[in-house]
Amino acid sequence: MSQLKGQNGMFIIKLFLLNVVVYGLTLAFFYLTAYFNFAVMPVFIGGISVVAYIWLWMKMGRQFSGRKKERLLVALGGNSFFLIIGLFSLYALMNTSPHSMEVLGSLVALLSFIVSVCAFLISMMVVYLSSGKKR
Repeated sequence: MSQLKGQNGMFIIKLFLLNVVVYGLTLAFFYLTAYFNFAVMPVFIGGISVVAYIWLWMKMGRQFSGRKKERLLVALGGNSFFLIIGLFSLYALMNTSPHSMEVLGSLVALLSFIVSVCAFLISMMVVYLSSGKKR
């Protein structure tokens, strides 16, 4: 039982770090391409990172075996990064004033919140469905 808990802890840490790295790389590429005015690049790079991300989830998911409840708890712990980003985005949205200068900032915060919550739900689903070996 303690070996299974140790496995769960390592899987949560790996998944959380994977989320941080992919989110950071996507954000860095987005800002670089926005700086150099390549309009298509953020979408292209974002698409590649999402495909690579799902592939890595599935690869990591094969290493983890457990019951449905355990898999959900591991996915929740590993993907809580997206909820943290979503909460920061919601906080930014609440602290923007309705002046026309800050409309773009509030739209970005709202979009970040929606994307973060969707990414959390999708990642929960992918980890839950792809993990676990048949017993």
